[in-house]
Order: sequence, then C-alpha cells, then structure tokens
Amino acid sequence: MIKLYRRTGFCILLFFCFSCATQDLGYYFYDGLNKKQEGANEEALAAYERSLESSNSSIKSASCAELLDMHSNGAELTAQTINKIKKNIHGKAAGFWQLAVDFIDTPGTTAGTSASIKEKVLDGILNSANKPLDAGALYTVRELRRKMADSLTSGENAAINGRAAVSRLSYNEALTAFRITIESSPEIFFKYPDLIVDLGRSFQYTSTEREGIDLFLDWEKQLGYGSGELGETLRKAIPYGKENLVRYRLIFYAARIARQRGEADIELFEQALLWALSLPNETKGEQIDACIWYILRSALNDSPDKAMQYLQKYIAQWKNYSYFFDIMDNLTRQLVTNMRWTDILNMFVMVQNYSDGLTAKYAWIISRAAEEGFFSPQEIIQAAEIVPLISISQAGSLIDILVKTYKQIAYDKSDVTTDGSTGANVLYYRVVSAQALGKPLLSMAASNNSQETETDKFNFLNGFFEFEAEQFALRYIRMLESDLAPIQLQQLAAALNKAGQYQQSMRLVSLYASKRGYRACRQDLELWYPRPYKDLIERYANENGIEPAIFFALIRAESNFEAKAVSRVGAAGLTQLMPATAEETAARLHRQGGPDYFIDEKLDVFDPEINIHIGAFYLSFLNERMTDPILALLSYNGGHNRVRRWYDASEQMAANAYGQNTGRKLPVDIFLETVEFSETRNYGKSVWATAAIYRMLYY
Repeated sequence: MIKLYRRTGFCILLFFCFSCATQDLGYYFYDGLNKKQEGANEEALAAYERSLESSNSSIKSASCAELLDMHSNGAELTAQTINKIKKNIHGKAAGFWQLAVDFIDTPGTTAGTSASIKEKVLDGILNSANKPLDAGALYTVRELRRKMADSLTSGENAAINGRAAVSRLSYNEALTAFRITIESSPEIFFKYPDLIVDLGRSFQYTSTEREGIDLFLDWEKQLGYGSGELGETLRKAIPYGKENLVRYRLIFYAARIARQRGEADIELFEQALLWALSLPNETKGEQIDACIWYILRSALNDSPDKAMQYLQKYIAQWKNYSYFFDIMDNLTRQLVTNMRWTDILNMFVMVQNYSDGLTAKYAWIISRAAEEGFFSPQEIIQAAEIVPLISISQAGSLIDILVKTYKQIAYDKSDVTTDGSTGANVLYYRVVSAQALGKPLLSMAASNNSQETETDKFNFLNGFFEFEAEQFALRYIRMLESDLAPIQLQQLAAALNKAGQYQQSMRLVSLYASKRGYRACRQDLELWYPRPYKDLIERYANENGIEPAIFFALIRAESNFEAKAVSRVGAAGLTQLMPATAEETAARLHRQGGPDYFIDEKLDVFDPEINIHIGAFYLSFLNERMTDPILALLSYNGGHNRVRRWYDASEQMAANAYGQNTGRKLPVDIFLETVEFSETRNYGKSVWATAAIYRMLYY
C-alpha cells in the first residue's frame, strides 16, 4: 500500500512538474526505466514511446536506445515508432544503438543491406578500443551477420570476434580470432587502427614468446616505401592522416610486449616517442607521456642514476606532469633511503620549471633534511645557491633561512585549489608546510566560479534524480560528463551525494575541481570530503580516543563510504578489515566489555555500525602499539609488524644521516618517504592530508 501511494504521488508530481510547467513528455523516460526494472515491459514500452515526443534531444536519444534494446529482446515496434527512432537516435546517450538502427525493419521494408551500412558498422565496432561492447553493439553485430553474411570476409568476422573478446578481457580467445585476420587480411588492422591496440594487448597479456614483437616491427618496416606488395597494401588501408599514429602504435606495443617479457625496451619506447611527437598537437600529449613514463620506469628498474639521466633528457617534453608522480615518488624513495641529498637537490632544480607539485615535494624534503642536519657543508651551499633566500624577521643562521625558504616554496607550490594538482602527494606537502609555517591550509572561492548554462544533456541527467530513477543515472553520467560545465557537475555531484552514491559524487567533483585554474569553493570541498554516517563515526571515534577527522579520512580512503565494499583480497565494509582481523578485533572488543557482535558465530561486517565500531577499536589498538598516528595509519594499511620492522630499520638510516649511531630513528615524516611499499607510503600521506581537510571544514 505504501508503495502504491508513493507511485501515485510520483505520477501526480510528474504531471504537475512537467505537463503544467513545461509541457514536456521527457519524464516518461524515467518512468519507463522503473517500469522495465519492475518487469512491466508493456508499460515501459509505452512510456519510452511517449518520451519520444520530448523536446529534450538527449531524452529522445536515450529513449530510442531503450526501445531498440527491448525490440532486440522481442518487443514489437510500430512503423511510426521506428521512423521516430531513425529520426532521433543520435548523440552519446544512444551509445552503440546508433549503429543498430540501420538494421531495424520498418514493416513492409527490408533494412540493412548496403555496403555503406556495413562500413559504418565495422568502423563503429572495430575502431572502439577502450569501449566495452554493450547490448547495442552485440545486437548490431548479430544483425550484420544475419543480413549481410555473404559480404563479410573471414578476416572481418574474426576481427569482430577478437574485438568482442578483448571487450570481455578474454585475451587468449581474442588472439585466436585475430590470428585468422592476420593470416587472411592483415590490412584490416590498418584500416581500423584501434584494432592494433586490441591486438597489442592480446599479445601482451598472453604467453606468445616474441610473436607480437616480431609481427609489429615487421609491419612497421613494411610501411616504409619500397617494401613490396604487402607494404603497399597496408599503406593504402590506413585512413588519411593516420599513418604516423599507426606507426606509433606498432612500435609502442612492440615495446610493451618486450617489457612484459623482460626484454630491453627503452630503445623501442624512444622510437615510439619520435612518432608520438609527430602526431597532431591536440592528440599527442597522452602518447608522449606514455612513452616517457615507460622509459623512466624501465630506467629506474636499472638504477636511480639511469632514471635521472633519462629524466634530464625528457622532462621538457612532459605534457601532464601528474602522470609521472608514481615514477617520481619511487625514485625519491630510493634517493631518501640512501641519503642522497645532493641528488635530491639536483632533482629540485630539474623539476622546478615544470611541475609545481613535484617542486613542493622536493622543497619539503630539502627543508627537513637541512633542519635535521643531514646536509654536508657543500650541500648547504648548493641549497642556498639554487633559490633566492627569503629574509626572516629575527636573526638566524643560514640553516634557519634555508629551512624557512624551502618550506615556503613547498607551501606556495602545493596550492591544490589553483594548480589542479589534487593528488595525495601534493595535498600532503601543503598540509605539512602549512602547519610548519602557521599558514592557512587552503583558500576557498566564495562560490562555484563557472557560468551556469541550461543544456539538454544536463536537464536529462538531472531528471534521473528528480524522478526517482537515480539508480540508472551513472551510465549516462559517464557518457555525458565531459560535455558539462563545472556548475552542472557540482549540481549532479550534490544529487549523487543526496542519493547515497558518495563515491560517484566525489569522482564528479574531482573532474572539475582538479582542473588548472579552478578554485574550489566550500560546497565543492564538502561534496569532495563528505560525512556519511556522521553520528556513528564521531561516536565511535570519540569513544576510542581517535580524532574524528582522521577516522573520516581513513574510511574515505578505504571504502569511499560504500558500506558493501569488498576489496580484491577480501577486505570488507566501510573500514575494509580483513575477515580474520575483524573477527579477532570483535572478540577482543567483547572481552573488554563491548557488545557481542557475533550471531551464530558469524560477524556481519557489512552492518555500518558494527564495521565502524570494530574499525575504530582496531585503529585505537594500533595507536597504542605504534605511538604515532602516522605510523598507526601505515600499520592499518601495511600491517603493524611490517611497519614496526621498517621503522626499526630506519635507525641505521638515521645513523648514516647523522654520521653516528645515536639510537635515534628517522623523524616520522622523513621515514614516510622511505616506506618500501608505494601503496602504504601513499596511503599514509593521503589519509593524513585528507584528515587535515576534514579538520578545516568541520572541526
């Protein structure tokens, strides 16, 4: 009865909101989604047909796709509806169903038999790397084979099978299919260049010896003029203006396969980089960065010195500096672990004109190494010479001035509200430098600083939340989000937050708030750092002597506030405890006077209150064992026995740094730079920095 009243009220709301206010029929689309989920297919079909009369082009396009999906599963469409679909199915909201429409028969006619339709479908299916083939694509392929079987070659059929297998991540199956195309019609890979990506991945993720390397390098050689009949055939198949992209991909994937096999790969990536540099400016940035990233990674596997050599060679060609943070973080760990302070200074010089985030990182490390007395006299002089020193109000030594100067650089270069560098690495250095200097953490804009524009796409997406269809929104948001203004993304993020889809809400905020030049406002940050389960988290944090800001940050990092989250290794719930740890902690909690959360010897770790209480109790236990909150956070991720072993080993590092064994360990913030596991190292920085944001916003 309650559901009936709710649905009745919903229909009344729909009528008044749309029929009276806008005279638009788009709301039927959202009702159709709900009807279809309930199994009321006839009502859903009728609703989608009504929504074709909407004035919103995105609603009409999405309705067309839903109607075709139902038709592919047996629903009958009238000639009038089919004609409307053919007229209105366009744009991103329709997905692959745009290809299917040519195969839909209007009663009395036969569709989908021309060569141009075949070429359009093959281009849409085979040139779609990184896009999974959805129901629309599979229906299109089925109809293509049913109606145009005689016109499809064995190579084309095999290429379609390979593309579908890659979409399912079935690389052995894909390679079996692609080999048929390689044998019969290799030019297909050149006519549809995205297939080279699929073929490259298939070779990379299967055991094929050198087959992929030899094939790709031979094909690239064949593209050289004067190479014979095969080369001429391959060149002619390449779409106009795509030859350099094809040659880049052939060498790039040969290099990736070589890397996967443990063979020398740097020279191949350097060859691929030359082709990447020749691509059009609007498309080459990602390819350039990918080549340099692999070059640096392979060099770092050999030695830090080799990595710095290649960094010096290629840093000026970086396009997206955040792309390299993981490589630079691993290089930094090796340098700090071995107390190579001269190299840290050289790294600062190298990056300061290219990346604010990396400049902040090295400036902070330099300031702390100088402050702790780790620098030699020559390194002190070098540090003083490479930047203008600031004056300080009170008389101080050169070391005092150096420390203040580099901490100020770290602070200035890590302003995540202006430079777009939102990664945990950058935010962490803003937090620690702001605290050291006694400066504000962030400066926020008064409001979202973008112009609001009414668009069909935004109104279409917003309708999911206005008309109780939010569970279907995510697929369409991902299709259209790149076309929306920041203020529109903010409004959708707020709607997702209200609907309890916190992870997706935070992801949307990151899309616009991380762009260079955008200054986040308080509403942005409150969406980015939300407080679901506020009462439970604050209650159990306070009961266990944990700062609520740290506990919110931990849960955000662990599960993005998804109560049903399960990691690939089995950690579960909001605080992502492993089953054995959760059971052991719950038993200890009960022994110490807490509630007994076991029912029939089973623990419901997906219950938010149970999970939060156990997680808080466990973090409190780690705080007691490790004596420092950052060490406790590292232990939560990496295991307290392992972190204790690492931290104890830092005594020898400290002895090397201080020049004598004083029994002291490294300061925790410097030790953090040396943590062996990158996941644990970055986890500690991320949670510590995020806690500072929560503290600033709410506490």
